[in-house]
Amino acid sequence: IINQGANVIDIGLVITPMLYFAVAHFKYDGGVSITASHNPAQYNGFKFVREKAIPISEKTGLKEIKKLALAGKFKIKRKGKVLRKKVLKEYIAFNLKDFDLEAIKPLKIVIDTANAVPGIVVPEIFKKTNCKIYHLYPKLDGTFPNHLPSPHEEKNLKGLKREVLKKKADLGIAFDGDGDRIIFVDENGKMIPGDLITALLAYLILKENPGEKVLCDVRSSNIVRDAVKEGGGKVVIGRIGHSFIKERMRKENIIFQGELNGHYYLRE
Repeated sequence: IINQGANVIDIGLVITPMLYFAVAHFKYDGGVSITASHNPAQYNGFKFVREKAIPISEKTGLKEIKKLALAGKFKIKRKGKVLRKKVLKEYIAFNLKDFDLEAIKPLKIVIDTANAVPGIVVPEIFKKTNCKIYHLYPKLDGTFPNHLPSPHEEKNLKGLKREVLKKKADLGIAFDGDGDRIIFVDENGKMIPGDLITALLAYLILKENPGEKVLCDVRSSNIVRDAVKEGGGKVVIGRIGHSFIKERMRKENIIFQGELNGHYYLRE
């Protein structure tokens, strides 16, 4: 990248939402996260975004990038620079700015980050609350020795469920490998389906934003649509995949979307 004359801002080890935040917040021209998300250790990949953290899909540039990479006809221009920047504190501040942290009940929460990158974010998110956090598998290890960082597969929640019951916790939380999926376990050690979380969040969001549109995952049960209607919102049905979801949300000014597998999107 620097050989083509561009400057690179290296934000270090981050979860994917931190990349999106950095690109949009600091008004960068684009970004790339090196990640295989929730996949096993032998895989790797790239997630590309353009300005404003808009995803680059096959329809909006990935095929062109592939052609350029395979052709390999790059001429070295005036080299750009590598600049290093830490974004964690600003990312945390942005996410917590609308919360009264002192009003959060002193819950006992077990959090499983599966030896993956979300482990660097969890302590910072909760350190100003009165919650008691039990952090499972915080040590970073890309071989994922305890289980795959794929929490929507219930087999990967065994340790979390066990610890929730052992600690008599109020809640269990599991993240995927790059921190853009979240799955919840209740106080009885039961996995909470993603459509129930979507229904709850949609209802709460619509209480303060009546009449807004909510994009519903085609795979979700009717409880999501019922919650949106009960909350005074407008139901919009759409296909899955973050590039399609974000494009539809921008085009139709949709306030919220939740996927069955633990992805959640806010208009902001």
